[in-house]
Amino acid sequence: MVGKQRLGARWARGVVMSATVLLASFSQAEVEVIDRIAAIVEDDVVMVSELVNRTEMIREQARASGKSVGSDEELRAGVLDNLILESLQMQMAQRAGFYIDDNRLNLAMSNIAQQNGMELNSFVQVLEQNGQSYAMVREQVRKDMILQEVQRGNINHRVQITEDEIENFLVSPEGKALTEVFNRVDHLLVPVASDADTAAEATLRNIAENIQRAAKDGEALAQLAVDNADAGASRSDLGWRNEEQMPEIFRATVDAMAKGDVEIVRSPSGFHVIQLTDRRGNEATIVPQTKLSHILIKPTEVLTDEEAKVKIESLLQRAKDGEDFAELAKEYSDDIGTAQRGGDLGWSNMGTFVPEFEQAMIATPEGEYSEPVKTQFGWHVLKIEGRRDEDVSDIVLRNRARGIIHDRKYQEELEIWLQKTRDEAYVDIKI
Repeated sequence: MVGKQRLGARWARGVVMSATVLLASFSQAEVEVIDRIAAIVEDDVVMVSELVNRTEMIREQARASGKSVGSDEELRAGVLDNLILESLQMQMAQRAGFYIDDNRLNLAMSNIAQQNGMELNSFVQVLEQNGQSYAMVREQVRKDMILQEVQRGNINHRVQITEDEIENFLVSPEGKALTEVFNRVDHLLVPVASDADTAAEATLRNIAENIQRAAKDGEALAQLAVDNADAGASRSDLGWRNEEQMPEIFRATVDAMAKGDVEIVRSPSGFHVIQLTDRRGNEATIVPQTKLSHILIKPTEVLTDEEAKVKIESLLQRAKDGEDFAELAKEYSDDIGTAQRGGDLGWSNMGTFVPEFEQAMIATPEGEYSEPVKTQFGWHVLKIEGRRDEDVSDIVLRNRARGIIHDRKYQEELEIWLQKTRDEAYVDIKI
């Protein structure tokens, strides 16, 4: 750190000496200060103009959203600290040779435009109409992307998540909310007077059953309430409700209903016709899976691509002639990760393999061998051993929980790392 301080001090003195020589050359002229240094940050500087521009931008954003940013002194100090941290991280990226190329930046700008409901050209026009330079916005996005990459590279490996943490999260109120089911229920009541006799109640039940049949055929309860107004029918949309919010007399019925079902529930007030119009939350995640094995032959310096193809064709024929595919894979496959398992790739999801391999997997019937297929790894023959639809809801749920815990820990570790980075750096504030 002492070495850094000396380097920074020598660099700063060089700037001062250059400025002195320049002023001496124009000692008879009036000098106008255009900009000055707000802080020296390692081998970089933060200029006052940057500080002023960023401060005004934040103040304007706060004003537009009706938020308070505190006193001028507090705001400027916070902005300067952020600029110092940005400078330190950008210097890390530069030392590591990290850069966001134009193709990646162009894609990011197109995505930002789409998020705002516009094509890129329209987005550029809107920026210009609002007095913003598209070139400056573009470079700020590039800078933000670099900062995110630097942070991810330094923070992700610090975030460790245990299975116990996931279990504890899933039983917490926040975790339970991930699997909470909400039902949207439309409701129509055919009232029954407390002193109604058996005949009157039977008549009203018949009306409710007719309404139920009509609703199942697609008629809306709102219109059916109007059509049966002479029987006192009234409709009320219960909206989205979880189990706790659902009227107790409806809970068991609604829980057993499928979307679109219409049921009748009797209560002391009458016949309730309820329709489950929608359901969300805790949906099952079903994915198609394929169980397969393969043999890989890689071209080498001594085995040409054509020779590799001939070899895989020979192995395919031997398998078709009755030789054990697993034994052939153990003896000949160049996939060291699966060869000793007889080429077994287990149950695999779509999207796991390179496109050429996956296309052959899809096209090959269950229980059969694929034709030789070439990928970037070499020549393959696939054996399709089974297909199934697998419920991976629990895996998806645990991954969601892991992501939430990760994001929380990431922010904590990021604050610690940024503070450490700031404390260990040479920083000389000049204002």
